[in-house]
Amino acid sequence: MERLFENQYKHSKEFYREFCSYTFLKSPSIIFVKLLLIALLGVLVLSLIASANLTTPLSTNALVLGFTVDVILWIIVYIMFFRIVKLKCSQEWETNNGEFFEVNLRVMEDGIEFQRVNTESESHIIVPYGKIRKVRKTKNYCILFSDAKIGYAFKNDCFIHGTHEEFLSFLRSKGFKC
Repeated sequence: MERLFENQYKHSKEFYREFCSYTFLKSPSIIFVKLLLIALLGVLVLSLIASANLTTPLSTNALVLGFTVDVILWIIVYIMFFRIVKLKCSQEWETNNGEFFEVNLRVMEDGIEFQRVNTESESHIIVPYGKIRKVRKTKNYCILFSDAKIGYAFKNDCFIHGTHEEFLSFLRSKGFKC
């Protein structure tokens, strides 16, 4: 099989921050929570404005409590995010003797080959295009998600065969939205 594109890089904490930013912070449930928190903040601001015009203003304690709850919930969401990033990094270090994995992704006409380079056990997976469900771009990566909800991330500036732009064009020709 002829390789059309090849991408090789080493995972890092920054990789997991960006990857989890997409998979966690942009997940439907977290987006719903964020929308609720924004709505709560809007209601609180409107209540504050309205209470200034009322003869019996709303309780300051109630408004402070509302703002405090809103801020605490935002903090909880981001604490969860940073804990997930830390957990992902720890899991990888534990399974790879304290190092991040170096990954090599080769794009062939019939699928994508994923391989871990610096690991004791051979990890070699081939994913046919029919198993890829969506393609998402982040600031530094293009992530292909499979049926099994596994993400295969191509780092934009780490193509050793082909270019990032050519790769995106190739994915579009396969019917994926990039």
